[in-house]
Amino acid sequence: MTARMQHDWHRHGLRSPEDLEALVAERLEGTGHASTSTGDARREPSYADFLGEQI
Repeated sequence: MTARMQHDWHRHGLRSPEDLEALVAERLEGTGHASTSTGDARREPSYADFLGEQI
C-alpha cells in the first residue's frame, strides 16, 4: 500500500487493513477474561455515536 493510500484511510476516518489486523490481534491476545469486564474505559465510538455528532 502506498503512503498516499494509507493517508486516505485515516483522512476518511477509516482504518487500514493493517490497523484492523493489529487491533484484532491485540484483543485476541489479551482475552483472559470476559470482554464485558472491560467496561467503557476501552470503548470505541460506534457508527451511531458518529451519526449523533453529525446532528
